Amino acid sequence: MAINFPDSPTSGDTHTVGDKTWTWNGTSWDVVVSTPISNQIIDADGDTRIHVEESPDEDYIRFDTAGTERMTIGPTGDVAVANDLSVTGTISGGSTSFPTSLDSGTMPAIEALQAKVGADSSAVTSSLDYKVAQLEAISHGKILQVVHATYSTQEDTTSATFVATSLTANITPSDSANKVLAFAYVPMGVNDAASSRSGYAVYEIDRGGTSVAVTFNIGYGGSGTENRVLNMPVTIFALDSPSSTSALTYTVNHRKEVNGTVSSFKANTTGHLVLMEVSA
Repeated sequence: MAINFPDSPTSGDTHTVGDKTWTWNGTSWDVVVSTPISNQIIDADGDTRIHVEESPDEDYIRFDTAGTERMTIGPTGDVAVANDLSVTGTISGGSTSFPTSLDSGTMPAIEALQAKVGADSSAVTSSLDYKVAQLEAISHGKILQVVHATYSTQEDTTSATFVATSLTANITPSDSANKVLAFAYVPMGVNDAASSRSGYAVYEIDRGGTSVAVTFNIGYGGSGTENRVLNMPVTIFALDSPSSTSALTYTVNHRKEVNGTVSSFKANTTGHLVLMEVSA
C-alpha cells in the first residue's frame, strides 16, 4: 500500500498510518519503533517478580519471591511487609532516629521501634532498654507513690461512736482519676465490762469525714463473773476513689460495740497505716 506523506514537512513532524508512525528527520521519513510497555520485572522461572496492575489501575507495587507476595507499596506510600524485616543502620522519622540493632540479637528491630515511637526521643540501644520501655508503656495500675505512718502509744475508748486515733497519714494524688489503696494494722485489746461479760471493737479508715472501710465487730460475748480480755491485731484495707488532687488525710478510727473498753496500740505496740496512689 502506497503511503502518502505530507509535502514540505518540517523536521520532527510525524505521520501515522494504521499502527505505524514515521518521523521526518529533515531529509527522510524514519519509522518510529515503539517499545512494548511491561508491567513487571520477572525472573526466568516466573516465581520472583516486581509487578503492578494486578487489578486495573490499583496503583500498587507488589514484590513476590518464590511465588509468594512478600511486600506491597500502596497508592499513599504505605509499605506492608508480610514477614520479618531486617534493617542495617538507622530508621529515621522526622527529627528522631532509632537504632535498630539490639545487643541480645533476639528482638526484631521493628519491636524496638514500636517501643519508642510516640513515647520519647531516646534511643533503644540494648535489650534492657527495650524491656524498660515496655514497662514504662504500662500506665494502668501502677503504684505512683507510697506514704507510711506509725503510732505506738496506747489509746483507749469506751465511746459507742467512732473516735479518731492518732494513727493518720496524708497523701496528695497526682491525678483526680487515680485511686488510693489504704492498709492499716492496729494491735488492739478489748476488756469487757464486769456487768456484761462481753466486749466488741469496731475499726474504720476515714478520709476527711468519709468512711472508706469498716470492720465487723471484733470481740466476744458470754456470761460469768470473771473479767475477759481479748488481745489481737486488726488489719483493714480500702481501695478509695477520692476524685481529688488535693492533700487528703486518712485516719484510723475506733469505737466499742455495746460494751467494753477498746485499747488501740495495746501495750504501746506499733500500728501502721500505708497509703498508695494507684494510677487509673
